[in-house]
Amino acid sequence: MGMDQLDISPEEATQIPPYTTEENDWLKQHWTDEFHFLRAYGLSIYKEEHRAEGRLMVRAFIEQDKDQE
Repeated sequence: MGMDQLDISPEEATQIPPYTTEENDWLKQHWTDEFHFLRAYGLSIYKEEHRAEGRLMVRAFIEQDKDQE
């Protein structure tokens, strides 16, 4: 599976907000789309828990990018 799996439950997954416009733009710039990003980390676009974990990962990566500026 993905790096350092967070084991997000289906209930927890519904609490993680969808991507913002900024996050979608970042995904498009770096990965083409969510599917390719998730796949690279061993996550499935068909599992909401994996998609929620991906959103958390994207947010962490964006913060890292901002910290490096």
